[in-house]
Amino acid sequence: MKKKLSIAFIWHMHQPAYRTGPEEIYLMPWVRLHAVKDYLDMLVMMDKFPGLKLNFNLVPVLVDAIYNYGFRGAHDIYSKLTITPVEELGKEEKTFILNHFFDANYQNMVFHHEAYKKLYDKRFSRDDIGIDDFTPQEYSDIMAWFNLSWIDPHWRVYPKINELSEKTEGNFTLQDRIDLIEQQRRILRRIIPTYKKYQDEGKIEISTSPYYHPILPLLADMEDAQRSNANITPPKIESDLYEDAVFQVKSALDMFERTFGKRPAGIWPSEHCVSEKTMGILQDLGVKWTISDEGVLEQSLKREFSRDFRGYLENPYDLCHSYEYKNGKEPISIIFRDAVFPNLIGFEYPNHDPVKAANDLYDRIKSIQYKLENSPDKNHLLTIAMDGENCWENYPADGTEFLETLYGLINSDEGLETVTVSGYLEKIKKTNAPIVVGLDPMLNYIPKHIQDNAFAEFGETLEGAAEAIWQFNKAIVDSTCDLIPAVKPQIAMYEQFGIPGLQAYKKTVDYCKEKDLVVIGDIKRGDIGSTSAAYAVGHLGHVQVGSKSYAGFDEDFATVNPYLGSDGVKPFIDVCKEENKGLFILVKTSNPSSGEFQDRLIDGRPLYEWVGEKVAQWGEDHMGNGYSYVGAVVGATYPEMGKVLRKLMPKTFILVPGYGAQGGRGKDLVHFFNEDGLGAIVNSSRGIIAAYKQEAYAEFGEKNFADASRQAVKDMIADISGALEGRK
Repeated sequence: MKKKLSIAFIWHMHQPAYRTGPEEIYLMPWVRLHAVKDYLDMLVMMDKFPGLKLNFNLVPVLVDAIYNYGFRGAHDIYSKLTITPVEELGKEEKTFILNHFFDANYQNMVFHHEAYKKLYDKRFSRDDIGIDDFTPQEYSDIMAWFNLSWIDPHWRVYPKINELSEKTEGNFTLQDRIDLIEQQRRILRRIIPTYKKYQDEGKIEISTSPYYHPILPLLADMEDAQRSNANITPPKIESDLYEDAVFQVKSALDMFERTFGKRPAGIWPSEHCVSEKTMGILQDLGVKWTISDEGVLEQSLKREFSRDFRGYLENPYDLCHSYEYKNGKEPISIIFRDAVFPNLIGFEYPNHDPVKAANDLYDRIKSIQYKLENSPDKNHLLTIAMDGENCWENYPADGTEFLETLYGLINSDEGLETVTVSGYLEKIKKTNAPIVVGLDPMLNYIPKHIQDNAFAEFGETLEGAAEAIWQFNKAIVDSTCDLIPAVKPQIAMYEQFGIPGLQAYKKTVDYCKEKDLVVIGDIKRGDIGSTSAAYAVGHLGHVQVGSKSYAGFDEDFATVNPYLGSDGVKPFIDVCKEENKGLFILVKTSNPSSGEFQDRLIDGRPLYEWVGEKVAQWGEDHMGNGYSYVGAVVGATYPEMGKVLRKLMPKTFILVPGYGAQGGRGKDLVHFFNEDGLGAIVNSSRGIIAAYKQEAYAEFGEKNFADASRQAVKDMIADISGALEGRK
């Protein structure tokens, strides 16, 4: 498979506000218990998998509670009882212990400790069991085992926890129970600093939710309940809760910035509920992304996602990419989770062998990847988002074997990658930047020190020239690859150096693809029949050699000369459809003499218009998402002609050469783009790769030629973006 599938795991960590005031103890123990079982070990597990990226959504009231437990000595009813001498327990307290201190998964947590199981069996041995049937020691042991059972096995490296776990017969003392609670606080104190550390290292992204986890659309506008479901009659509330909705989001963002040193980019709306008003709130507060459920997307698209009897998506495309919500404001990205995965992980897989379950999930991911191979987009995002705390107690060893197997399978698969949501969106943003760097190196573009190094190794030979070109290209790519989506090496600049030059061309293509760049092979081929087909196979397809198949140059796109008509173009289109690749066909080129033929009138219209219409016609046979894989080359030096051609080719992506060195500027380019700001990509060759020779970038000097190229790309992006913004 050629297309890499990005996977965003988003583990949603949330608990309600279990106390009513700052001085009151927590009514329930779940923050404390999940803290020692889930919140931290899911982080440190990542250390086994270099390159693994995860996302964690932390609800503010949960973070508050973790801090209060860890640093302020907060208690819940359960922990308070745990450190109470048994002789001080009254009837009510003993009843509570018998009724609630077995609240854990029986099979994986209670029965895991033989002494705890015996106490469980005694507690449920008959209906009329009473508080007097248990000895003081048994009450002490029940409380100790309850707290021990919730501590993840990972933390038995702590000597005291390990020591207490080894007391297989029980006989826990009051001091043991006090030590247990203190060991739990020790783990709790590590949680927030560890999340910040992993965030700062780029391993995870932390998002948040409205502060107290309310259903935000109902706060913003209670009438939205009826708009979504006509059978609902919302309560009449006199006060306006819109400002409270704003407060819930702003308070969450502010708190996280104070706690983690970085303002969250993402908001997980409670229950994945969204509305026009809540999206506006998020936009106004600078939120970059949010998440919802596939059911919401189905309603928005007014169709259902079809699945087979196993729950496999038949067409995952719409679910596997991000959307932008604008509404006249700064855009905010929306991603949608696949609803089947949480159900599988949460409810189905705990009933199966964890290794087999992980492999089943991996197979489902690969099925989605396979079905996306022929999609129109280069980047796809599978969002697996769910509760990150409540299901693991239903797995053996707290889900460790399942998660480690799953992460291992994904991490070892070169076709899959785990991503932070913001990282993925930045990648998309880069991919959408309308810039392509033309890698057209002449020897006189290459700094002397690079030439000298190459000639010292290979002599003043074709091999030496090819090595200089390769080292020059590599430096340019390294300095610009995070800013651009594509490069365009012009093969003639390499062919002039014979076979060594073509080897440098191939090395350049391969290296650019390693950097996740789209490669446009500027080959300008065009012939008929088998010759055209051979060109297409050599640059875009696979050639059969005996029983094996090989990719030749393996570019993603190629430029084609249409002078020989359909016979010369269709073999390229056939290969492109088979390989999911594309073309850019010469329509109106940027060179001064292009008008000698391209501007000639035929039946009252210039030839380039006829060619443009034909390109649009060819493209109908190889469509992507809104645009065809058959694009056009239209020079930036002819903006008025570009305006005409844009109307003739509304679904055609236009490659625009001639920026910079040939005189094209951002203001000349606006008509090459559609009204949505898409539909064109602008090439600059020597204006970027030889930027250090220009007066504007002379300060960088020859040694820092790559830095000059990077700055030239930044300036080009700003110029084009400014021109497009000015058009609005």
